[in-house]
Amino acid sequence: MDKGFGVIYVAFGRVYLAQALFSLKTLREFNPSLSVCIITNIADVKAPDENVIIKYFEEPSSRSRFYKTDLYELSPFEKTMFVDADTEIKSDLSFCEELLNSYDLLIRPEPLSIGDLSSEARPKEKFEILKRYGEFNSGVMLFKRTEPVREFFLKWHNVIVDENLTKDQKELTHVLVGIEGIKFYPLPPSLNYLRNDSRNQKFSLLHKSNCCIWHYIELSYSRGATSHILSCYSSDSELKKEMKKSKFIYRKILKPYFYRFFLPLRYIQYWRLRLKMVQRREFYKR
Repeated sequence: MDKGFGVIYVAFGRVYLAQALFSLKTLREFNPSLSVCIITNIADVKAPDENVIIKYFEEPSSRSRFYKTDLYELSPFEKTMFVDADTEIKSDLSFCEELLNSYDLLIRPEPLSIGDLSSEARPKEKFEILKRYGEFNSGVMLFKRTEPVREFFLKWHNVIVDENLTKDQKELTHVLVGIEGIKFYPLPPSLNYLRNDSRNQKFSLLHKSNCCIWHYIELSYSRGATSHILSCYSSDSELKKEMKKSKFIYRKILKPYFYRFFLPLRYIQYWRLRLKMVQRREFYKR
């Protein structure tokens, strides 16, 4: 196994593990021998092939962010590509190693990062940083072993653990802008093609044909992932229990499909998105 460059997944819980294994399956269509590491809290998972490393940690699924932000220490590779479980690989990823010849860290800026930036509950210092730089989508990250990258992950991890946070992207921006000497570059959109990109027709026409990683987020945007989850549901009793307990099929499959394809609700969704974009533009004019 080549330890120089590899892909790493963090998949806590059987549902996310099933999604990660589907993402790995799509990866193998283009990179059959690329090294892969899966970090999980599921003990009985087996490596699908000889180029896959399984790292097991006996932790609750709620602590998955603690491991995502500790990837520098957990990755067995010199050059690492972290990929979220809710992704579909659409192209060969071997060229990504070359991007790290010039840069230490690549993450994609979040297209719609207004979110709750205007919340008065956030500390003023963090609020000003987010207002200036926006957010980054940490669903796909490229990084290599350098001292600035080690410092970035260490500080990011400490913030998440100390504050016991379940989300990491706003803290990522706050930490990243304080790291000196890091060679950072925005990740190309084709390597983290988001659901919101598909709603922007001009952007979609430009980049969708070159999409390398489809970050679908919701299963209603990936028929392949949905089919995979449902096939696992019928054969894995533990997965079935987990999905029933969280009402997964209703919340993540039936409801999103209904919301997406029922026409009046699609109009509501469209205008909510437009309003959000207007708010974001006005916000950054201040």
